Amino acid sequence: MGESANALLKILEEPPPNTSLILVTDKKSALLPTVISRCQPIIFSALSLENIRMIMENDGIDNTLAAQAAIVAGGNVHLAKEIANYSTNDILAEAEALAKSMTRVDEKGWRDFINSNAMIASRKPEKFKFNIYLLQLWFHQAYRMKAEDNTYQLLPEITKSLEKFNDIYPKADLSEINKVLEETTESLVRNLYIPLTLTNLLITIQELLKGKIPISVA
Repeated sequence: MGESANALLKILEEPPPNTSLILVTDKKSALLPTVISRCQPIIFSALSLENIRMIMENDGIDNTLAAQAAIVAGGNVHLAKEIANYSTNDILAEAEALAKSMTRVDEKGWRDFINSNAMIASRKPEKFKFNIYLLQLWFHQAYRMKAEDNTYQLLPEITKSLEKFNDIYPKADLSEINKVLEETTESLVRNLYIPLTLTNLLITIQELLKGKIPISVA
């Protein structure tokens, strides 16, 4: 792994003459910061819900399940296929539960959130990343509702909870919250101390829910 990373970095720093290198990923958080810093990022638009649904149906996934997974995945076809292995209702319920545990100002709740997710990050990093994605899903759906994007209406199971959330946090910077969650996923690649990372996450989220400039724990 180390030798491969060093070889890639050397090629990026000193590419052969008349050569263009294209590195494609749908998980930026899985790339080393040293690799990202040597690349010119080009962000492609997410696939439409209809395109993802058609791709999944071509793979033999039921029409209804394909449509629901496409909505929940928000343009990520690989994630949509992963979600299709679960009940959509279970996915949404877990996303809601995680969001509530993180936004609630409760010492014991926060301690449980930090301890449980730090353990998951250590033992099952892919599950940790999936939990963070579920949080991103929740806040993204809240953003859609606030922006009057009617897509959220296709997920009636959480509509009332999203409405209540937006009523409680009318000034929440939902876009910035999504960035903070993405940075939390990157902490695994960077081998940061996860309990401290999660503590920073909880504090930062509280500030962003109020529409304030976040602070962090040193």
